Amino acid sequence: MSSFDDDLVLNGDILKMIGDVTGVEIEEENEMDHKTLHNLLANHRGVCDDDEEEDSEFKDVVVGEEEFKIKLICNEEIPSTLFAQYIWPASKVLSSHLLELDLPSSVLELGAGCGLPSMVMCRRGVGRVLVTDFPHPILLDEIEQNLARNCPYKDNVQITGLLWGEEMGEKVDMVIASEVLWLHDQHENLLKTISSSLNPLGTCLIAFSHHIPTLEEKDLHFFHLAREGGEFESVGEVLREEVVHPFSSHKTTTIFLFSMTKK
Repeated sequence: MSSFDDDLVLNGDILKMIGDVTGVEIEEENEMDHKTLHNLLANHRGVCDDDEEEDSEFKDVVVGEEEFKIKLICNEEIPSTLFAQYIWPASKVLSSHLLELDLPSSVLELGAGCGLPSMVMCRRGVGRVLVTDFPHPILLDEIEQNLARNCPYKDNVQITGLLWGEEMGEKVDMVIASEVLWLHDQHENLLKTISSSLNPLGTCLIAFSHHIPTLEEKDLHFFHLAREGGEFESVGEVLREEVVHPFSSHKTTTIFLFSMTKK
């Protein structure tokens, strides 16, 4: 993902995403520092509230028959516009689907956040699990703690920072990601990293929901780029699932899962 300055000018996709998460409208060109933004995002609806008990930062998550205890990534030093302080429904849908697949020998997760899909693959015994997110040292340390807490932590797991557009330096049989399509100006960089990371006939699975009203086609434009690029032999929807909206129990949202197979 692109880097974030210490002082943010909120506009475009980031501004709209904040509105979807919080229900709070923020005028464009509104400047705020990371700490103010952290308080708006992380404390809204009681997530990562400093006044709550420490255990409130932990969430029990069940995927199939597997149980995980995940610490929400609430450190105010981490840019809240990374949205790593939530366990997104798309990551749960992706994780459930991963339980049904044949095991790849190696897997790379992009934009891991709390790292739930990587934990599932680690628990299943995948030989090589690469877990990546924005290269912020505190964020990566929090991800490492979550993996260590929930998985047999062995030499086959590597956690590293990675900007989209960069090459990982090794190839894998599967790339997984959830909620990575809402940053539309990063689609080409994201596709470059995915394509350069996959072995021939490798698979990429992307789970997502449409967060920004009227911009659904911009989300899906990523798959148009993948088809036009000519490096994938198939690109298509695998499933869609209605789930409870992460920020309103009275609403639902649709999670989509797409698969892309490298030539």
